[in-house]
Amino acid sequence: MVTNESARGPVRLLAFKLGATTTYTAPPVVVPPVPEPPKLISSKETVHKGEVLYQKFVCDGCHSPGTDGSRAWVLDGAIPDLRYMPADVHRDWYAIVLGGSHWDKGMPGFADPPKFAFPNAKMTVQDADAIHAYVIAQSWKAYKGEHEEAHSKREKLLENHSARQEIAAHVTMQSGEERRPDIFTSRLRSTRVEAHTPRNPR
Repeated sequence: MVTNESARGPVRLLAFKLGATTTYTAPPVVVPPVPEPPKLISSKETVHKGEVLYQKFVCDGCHSPGTDGSRAWVLDGAIPDLRYMPADVHRDWYAIVLGGSHWDKGMPGFADPPKFAFPNAKMTVQDADAIHAYVIAQSWKAYKGEHEEAHSKREKLLENHSARQEIAAHVTMQSGEERRPDIFTSRLRSTRVEAHTPRNPR
């Protein structure tokens, strides 16, 4: 199963030397937070239409069926995770998706796509809007899921901390209860000794 950590690599080339004793230290994996997406104003029907069109125009061929791509907003050859789109990319959606402003990075414009790759594909503004709505909906799922996970982790830490405090209090209480009978018993023994000690006859 692919996780956020494994999907982000890091990509590395390992070289080994015979007889070497150096320990390999794995570089840390940085999982960036999902930026807050723009407000979703489209209907559920539009979002569903966008999901269908996302497949029709083979967006999933590069950005994967879940829009997660390489699970990061990366450029220069890597496939971006559309859920991580920054605000300027949302703003330039038409220019990128319809106009082909990112053609040099491998993203064709679908208003007039290259015929060798998409001979029958021609995207309308309405199609682009629906796909954008679907991407925004997916972004919100990732954004909310991330925050819910963080909240769940905080709640779990608080629960564990509270449980530890309750256990400590219970142990302290038990320890005190165990000591009190000893005091009572010692006093009782002392009283019994005094009761059975013969008094000096006068």
